[in-house]
Amino acid sequence: MEKHLLDIAYYSTTVSELNKDVQRLREIAENQLDMSYSPYSEFQVGAAILLENDEIFGGCNQENASYPLCLCAERVALYSAGTRYPNMPIQAMFLTVRNKKKKLDKPASPCGACRQVISEFAEKTGKPFPIYINTVDSDTVIMFPNADALLPFSFNKEYLS
Repeated sequence: MEKHLLDIAYYSTTVSELNKDVQRLREIAENQLDMSYSPYSEFQVGAAILLENDEIFGGCNQENASYPLCLCAERVALYSAGTRYPNMPIQAMFLTVRNKKKKLDKPASPCGACRQVISEFAEKTGKPFPIYINTVDSDTVIMFPNADALLPFSFNKEYLS
């Protein structure tokens, strides 16, 4: 048996160190938290994506009493952009969270389903994009340079051809 090490690159910074475009994305993602429908978990997620044509799409999580029917903020934002601009490359994505029950010291990363969708959006346009995550309770921002850093062994169209 051979042992392999996986080297995942990510960067840590602060909100004040972000460029103005990413700070704007953060602000939009944070505003999405107020539109989150999360009466069961009280865990709110906001997302914002900047497309190559400079349009921004936001999204927030939408819960349902039947949990498998919930939609994550990431997919709401991506699918909204995808229905309007199906093949438009994404420049950047920002995700933020708030838990109404407790303070969060560190950002929460996207769930597996969202990682897969993020990966496929990057693959379909052929252009990787950075994903920023943070929590409203902390100044720390984590930046993944691309979807592969979030999901290194993604399932993709190569397996289906």
